[in-house]
Amino acid sequence: MGEKALHGIVKLYCAEGDGASCEVRVGRYVADVVGESGVLEVQTRDFGRLRPKLAAFLSVTQVTVVHPIAAEKWICWADPNTGELRSRRKSPRKGTIYHIFPELYRLGDIFPHPNLRFRVLLLQWDEYRLLDGDGAQKKRRASWADKQPLGLCADHLLAGPADYAALLPPGLPESFTSLDLSRRAGIPRDLAQTTLLVMTRAGAVVCTGKAGRSKAYRVAAKEEMTRVERQRIALFDETGELC
Repeated sequence: MGEKALHGIVKLYCAEGDGASCEVRVGRYVADVVGESGVLEVQTRDFGRLRPKLAAFLSVTQVTVVHPIAAEKWICWADPNTGELRSRRKSPRKGTIYHIFPELYRLGDIFPHPNLRFRVLLLQWDEYRLLDGDGAQKKRRASWADKQPLGLCADHLLAGPADYAALLPPGLPESFTSLDLSRRAGIPRDLAQTTLLVMTRAGAVVCTGKAGRSKAYRVAAKEEMTRVERQRIALFDETGELC
């Protein structure tokens, strides 16, 4: 199926080496892993493409979407004809747990869902690119070949509002804005805004109004988180789908 190394290795890691539980047909679709906890789907990018598949799986079982993020990566340039490695350097770009939130936003009304969980793997990997692009060094608009995992830095499970709230950095004021989150977490302002929007939908934070021209938020109380989860489960049980 044209599977890349990153997807295949993460899939086997989540299956705990049990290849027999991988690539199992569930209805019209093939699931990456099927086990006692339901279906596990590895998605490296573009969660929006998962929506039809998730809708089918979620109607029958619990689904955990596994998303690998590069906490550290090395760029490896290779000759496109021989495969010879020409150079390897560490990228200054570092991924964080917050980089899953734009992907969650792309899921639309499927998120949050009482049967849907997310597992975020912060990894180290080599990213192989081919010297087949433009320019003297053939790196401009060059194609990439594969990503090879090297190590696991962290493994986060997001199953309910409290898990999302736990990702907020320490030191935030009781009432905070996206700018406060941006500064405390060390992430761009637009990523902080998307994070808080998704956390609001997940029931982890509550929008309390305005602080100047920005929206103000607070962490949801435990009772509020419980109420949100119960409402989502009740809505799903009543209609079989989420509005």
